[in-house]
Parts: sequence; structure tokens; C-alpha cells
Amino acid sequence: MNSEEIIRKRLACHQLTDQYLSDPGQLLHHLLGIQAQDYHGSKWAMGTRLVDCKESDIDRSVQEKKIIRGWFMRGTLHFINAEDVHWLLDLLGPKLLSSGTGRNRQLGLSDAILDRSKLILSSALKGKKELTRNELSEILKESGIDTGEQRLYHILQHAALEKIIIFGTRKRNEFTFTLLDDWISMRKKKDRDAALTEMAKRYFTTRGPSTIADFAWWSGLALTECRRATELAGTTIQEEFINGQHYFSIRRNNPDRIISDRIHLIPPFDEYVIAYKDRTDILVANLKRSVISSNGIFYPVILQNGKVIGTWKRKLNKDQLTISTGLFISKNKMNKKDILQAAENYARFLGLKKFSIL
Repeated sequence: MNSEEIIRKRLACHQLTDQYLSDPGQLLHHLLGIQAQDYHGSKWAMGTRLVDCKESDIDRSVQEKKIIRGWFMRGTLHFINAEDVHWLLDLLGPKLLSSGTGRNRQLGLSDAILDRSKLILSSALKGKKELTRNELSEILKESGIDTGEQRLYHILQHAALEKIIIFGTRKRNEFTFTLLDDWISMRKKKDRDAALTEMAKRYFTTRGPSTIADFAWWSGLALTECRRATELAGTTIQEEFINGQHYFSIRRNNPDRIISDRIHLIPPFDEYVIAYKDRTDILVANLKRSVISSNGIFYPVILQNGKVIGTWKRKLNKDQLTISTGLFISKNKMNKKDILQAAENYARFLGLKKFSIL
């Protein structure tokens, strides 16, 4: 298997080619999660993988509690299917809580303060209330809890990882928080081995072919646990030795294919880029800083045949979408018809009829 074949398989696994799902909840069950600190970007990450999906469909899924935003893989914000919230937090939460101890200490957030904060949050959100960060910050300050200098973020994240709170719906273009037990009634539990097995299967199904190091980076779990998870998944995962490395993927019955010169406009922090420790198959090394900033910001990128050929930005003006591009290749090497089609797909997702490319 060569680099082009790896790319072809990944595009299919990521649902970027030959899409067959139409529901955001189904997609997130398939992918397990999509990184979501950029809300509008994460919606397009779902939209570009779904058949005939509009931005309003994803907003509705959030409102209906079918998809949930929270801190999961690597302690970063993700959207996941509501059914997966409890077992994922049980699996990932303890390590994330432990790794945050040092930063909490720097911020003066002792165990006593964090415990008191959880009680205050529980009381404030009782009765299925949904409150914004600012509203919760004021309540905590009134109770003598200092929320400055990133303390609020760490207080909220700690309470979320402890399964006290979860993100709710949006109020005035801002996500609210609510009590987890009020928001999600289903409690899908798994023992640790079953959870590790499930995570390995879903990762290699949707991001393969990939390595154990890729899996460890994406999940935030230790390499030893990722090796164990892969072993537990057994024969459902196939192993291939490619260019001196062991790659894993799920056996597929249908042939994977790549559409010649297909262009994708993918959002910041998209799983196609961020889900791997090694990105050399899709990104030339000397272009890395043009795609990923020194402080870990992943920019929206243009893919051609699965490889990064540039970056893009959007501008919305009333009923029109304008896309500006920063290409790493000459324009005559990019199919103009395909980039126009990609822009039209995004405009349709946003519910806009007018679009242009700069």
C-alpha cells in the first residue's frame, strides 16, 4: 500500500467520499466524535460528510439533545452522540482530571474549592436550568469563588469531567451549561476493556489506515492502553506493514475509491487532519506552519485528491458567501469547476444561494 492508497481509504472512512449517512447523530455514532471548539466549523465538518444536510439540521440535533458538546478526547471540545457520553467520560475522565491537577494548583484551585464549586453549580442549575458561562461566573463570584485568569474554564471543565454538568442549548449565540443527569437520561455503561475495545474499533473504522501512535494522539490514552485496545478488538482490525510501520484498519467489503480531482473545503480542526500524529501523507512538511499554528490552531484547508493544497476563509454578508483562498499550488493545477462545486456545497449547507471565490 502506498501513500495514495492510504489517502483513498481514509477519505472513504471519514465519509468524505461516497457518503451514505444523512443524520448528525448517526454520523457521530460512526465517527465517535468531531472536534468542536469552533462551533461553526464543527457543524460544517458534519455537513460535508452527510447527504443533503443543512446547518439548521445540526442546530436542531443539538436542541433535541441527540448530539452533545463536551470535553472528551485529549480534553478538547468534541461533539458526540448522546448515547456515548457516559461511557466515554468514564473511560477518559479520570486521566484528564489527573492531568489537570498541576494547572489547577497554579490557579489556586484546591480540591476544596473545586468541590465547593461543584455544589454551587449543582444548586444553580437545579430544575433543568440552562445558564451561560457569564451567568455561572457571576453565581460563583457571589459565593466567593474567584473565576478570573482561566479559573472559570477549569472549574467548568472539572465539573464536566466529574459528570456534574454538560453543555446545553445555545442562548444568544452562546452555549449554556446544564446538569448532565437532567440532560441525558440514557446511561450506557461499559467496563474498561469493553470501552477500550469500542474506542479502538470506531477509531480504526473511521480513521484507518492509521498507527497505534495516531490512535494514542487522538484518544489521549497511553500507548500501552491503545495497544491493549487494539489487541482486544481482535480480528475485526486488520494489520498491514507499510513503509516500516504497522497500520491498522477495519476490514471493508466494498472497494474504496477516490474521485479524480475532487476538491473539499474542510473546516478548522477537521478530523481528517487532526486525528493523526503523523500527517505526512496529506501535508508537505514545509507547509505545516501554514496549516497548524505554533500554538496548535488548525486552519481550514483545501483538499485535492485528499492532499492539502491550500487554506481558505469564509465571509458572510447578508445572503452571500465569499470564500478567499491561499493556495500552495498554482491555480492552473486546480480544477476551477471542482472548487466552485465545493463552494456551492458549502453555500447550500448554510442555506445561501449566492457565493463567490476570491
